[in-house]
Amino acid sequence: MKTIELTIMSALKKIVDQFSRSIDNDIEHTLRIECIRGVAAHLEAEHNKALENIKAMEMDVKKRSKEIKTVS
Repeated sequence: MKTIELTIMSALKKIVDQFSRSIDNDIEHTLRIECIRGVAAHLEAEHNKALENIKAMEMDVKKRSKEIKTVS
């Protein structure tokens, strides 16, 4: 009887260990995904900032070109 109980306990321990590793892996993947999302958001913000700067430069160039045409 004790042998059966030990076998069952051993099997349950293996199952619990596998489940625990599975949860740890899921958490690790979730953390990686969240990190990637953070990086993507940062890159998007930098991209938008760069576009705003380019648009501002474009408007400045157009304004200067109009001024030059007016003077000429």
